[in-house]
Amino acid sequence: MKFFISLTLLVLSLTTSGVFADNLQQKPVYELFEITNLSQLTKQMTDQVEQQMKTMVQQQLSVMDTKEDVKKITNKYVAKMADVIVQTMSWERMKEKYAAIYESVLTDNEILQLIDFLSN
Repeated sequence: MKFFISLTLLVLSLTTSGVFADNLQQKPVYELFEITNLSQLTKQMTDQVEQQMKTMVQQQLSVMDTKEDVKKITNKYVAKMADVIVQTMSWERMKEKYAAIYESVLTDNEILQLIDFLSN
């Protein structure tokens, strides 16, 4: 029984220390992203790109006096292209790239100063 309790305590201590270590390793740039709502801005940007692309294609199709069957096929592929763009530019895929850009220009101290400034 003592062995089981010791083992449980060991596992819990290793697990919680790993959680705390992960939090300590959190880069300041991610806090800056949270404060500036960069994930939401990225989502808005991808939505706008998607809408602009669809609008441009629709305008081109109407100017070209395109047949309905060609419009349906074109709209199908435009939807697929829009999905690829949204997936490629998603926050999950871009987050690390944004972080690398910010960190190549700003030091951690400068990022912390920005966080302090924006938080007040």
